[in-house]
Amino acid sequence: MSFKQYTCRADRIKQLIVNLKMRKKHPKVVARLTHKLIEEAFKSEKYGFAFDACMELGDKELLREFANRAYKKCPTFGMRAFRKAGDERGVLKVVKYLGRQNEPNLLDAGLGLELRQGVNTAFHQYSQAKGLDAQAFDIVQTSNAAWNLSRNYDVSVGIANGGLWGSYMLGLFNLKTITCQPDKETREIRWLDTPELQGKRVLVCDKDVKTGVTLAKFLEEARKYSPASLDLFLNYPAVNREAGIGSVMHNVPDGFGNIYTPDSFDYKNFHKAYAKLMRRFG
Repeated sequence: MSFKQYTCRADRIKQLIVNLKMRKKHPKVVARLTHKLIEEAFKSEKYGFAFDACMELGDKELLREFANRAYKKCPTFGMRAFRKAGDERGVLKVVKYLGRQNEPNLLDAGLGLELRQGVNTAFHQYSQAKGLDAQAFDIVQTSNAAWNLSRNYDVSVGIANGGLWGSYMLGLFNLKTITCQPDKETREIRWLDTPELQGKRVLVCDKDVKTGVTLAKFLEEARKYSPASLDLFLNYPAVNREAGIGSVMHNVPDGFGNIYTPDSFDYKNFHKAYAKLMRRFG
């Protein structure tokens, strides 16, 4: 049977179910047809039909079965089905699969609303407590970078406002965080926390690099405290001319060792970062 015939069959079954439900007739027939719709929807790769049918029946075991069959072919619906079934292990399985496929956009689309709101609300409170109004960025990319980087440093320094998000994320993975803020006019650095940097491996966080003046001022200030090393994490990678945003990497001043952006890391271990975020915010 052709793909088109499968698709038409799934459409016809769905329409028949709708008609029967509108007339409030034959509930057992509706249930049997719904199971049939799920099978036909899989054959025609109409995973949205199959997901909706599982939701209509309200059967958590059926949702899990659907999710296990669908998540490699349609990860978004697979993740939604595991989540609706209350199966967090299943969700983690999809996250692990997508990480190994290196699919940050699908990982971002699959983040639960509760987790997203929890992270962003906590960050907003963290920013306000420092007297700042900082912007949140991408959760998946930054948390993945933070998980990979946090074990290699003693302290992170967030250059407010843009660098606060990266530093905050590193703090979620147990790295000590310090915040500083440049003067709007002179770019001189003002510490919002005690700069305990002596002998420490320091990871500096900023949003991006334009002229490099702020980072140059920071290096001048930070060297007064004799850190063991100074590396840099930027939220935005090198300038994307089409998007019109990004970092002008040749303007990064000399004095930093390693320079990282979210693109520096693959996502094969993102499920570990996700599990930690879920324990705190899920």
